[in-house]
Amino acid sequence: MNSSPLDKVSLKNPVHLLALGFGSGLIHPAPGTWGSLAGTMLGSALLTCLGLKIFLILTALCFALGCYLCQKTADDMGVHDHGSIVWDEFVGVFIQLCRSLGLRLPLYCFVSSIF
Repeated sequence: MNSSPLDKVSLKNPVHLLALGFGSGLIHPAPGTWGSLAGTMLGSALLTCLGLKIFLILTALCFALGCYLCQKTADDMGVHDHGSIVWDEFVGVFIQLCRSLGLRLPLYCFVSSIF
């Protein structure tokens, strides 16, 4: 019997929880798009609450942490870059929000991150 790579992850594991975008990467179809949408909502809220300078630092930390999160989760799943691993979408949206320089353009950031 073949098991799905998703059988090897758990949202109770904080590494998997973050790598799977708080569960948004488990939504089908198009888990990356759902991850981008969740990242847009979270990033917009964080940018509003934290301000641009702190959000820039957070984005850099999320990028660095994401390298570990995504690799560890992919290793646990036994699959390279599984579609449900969407932390990279979160970071991509965060970068787009930084590029918008805080002009509060979440729709632009969401759309530009999926194309």
